Amino acid sequence: MEYRLFGRTGVRVAPLCIGAMNFGNPTDEAEAPHIVDRTLDAGINYYVRHRQQLQQWRE
Repeated sequence: MEYRLFGRTGVRVAPLCIGAMNFGNPTDEAEAPHIVDRTLDAGINYYVRHRQQLQQWRE
């Protein structure tokens, strides 16, 4: 996975983001940790919990 700098923080994040706003509903609460585990195994380390949060980062 090729990582990119997250703004001026010095933190390196994956170019792919996982939207976690559906965890719990409609995604079954028991399935959410398995999804996170699979994405971490794939090298994805960037998660967004709320649609509003994602929109703010795009601006």
